[in-house]
Amino acid sequence: MKGFVGLRYQMQRSADLETWVNLDAPFHLSQSVEIKTAAHTIEDGQFYRVREISPTNN
Repeated sequence: MKGFVGLRYQMQRSADLETWVNLDAPFHLSQSVEIKTAAHTIEDGQFYRVREISPTNN
């Protein structure tokens, strides 16, 4: 999937892959990037993802 310039994205964290918590404020892409769907553990017991969000979501 390609990320699109101008769309909003949100970084999220989860301990159980079911309940996700937003980290920081949503952000926009300033240049095109390749986005891959994956969940990688960065910290012991924590998972992170970036998801596209609707322009009307806060």
